[in-house]
Amino acid sequence: MKLQELLSRLDSEETPYYADDDFLYEFLHRRLFEPRISFKLHNNGFTKRPITQWVSYGHYVGTTAIYWNGEFICLKTQTSYQNFVNIQWVSEEVFNRVSDFVKSLIEKETCEPVYLDHEKEYGETYKLEFGAITDQILSDWAFYDGEKCKILRDKNREEIRKDDDIATVWIEQNSIVKQVHISELEFPVLLKDS
Repeated sequence: MKLQELLSRLDSEETPYYADDDFLYEFLHRRLFEPRISFKLHNNGFTKRPITQWVSYGHYVGTTAIYWNGEFICLKTQTSYQNFVNIQWVSEEVFNRVSDFVKSLIEKETCEPVYLDHEKEYGETYKLEFGAITDQILSDWAFYDGEKCKILRDKNREEIRKDDDIATVWIEQNSIVKQVHISELEFPVLLKDS
């Protein structure tokens, strides 16, 4: 079966394509790691349809057809999460047209740098607002209700964690062991004594 017939018979819908760094590398020949650009590509008509798909190290891989405003522009293939991505373009004309467009978006984005506010006050603690496995917390202690507490790594590891409990952490404070939501803890910024 020829590629055009295969694409016309695919039993999948076009979904938004948030271009990854490998796609952008095609045009820039450098790594960008710029999530704002990927979002702009999706907002400008980039979509995808999986042709083959499987999971490798928790990431979808395989062969995907990429479209721009409904026009098929390239095939993107990755056989394993850690393997290189291979992109095959429909034609040089299509590649040049897409390349010019993507570069124009990147130029617009990179012309708007964000500058530091040197007068802004920064706290000596920070909060985590999302679930985290205890091994991902780098500090052995935190503050709970304004008082220092110890993160009980061993107790957290022993528990079978459910998805809805992933944001809870076992702590010890004033010889009392309890489970709290991670957003209730404040973690220290490591500072030298002044």
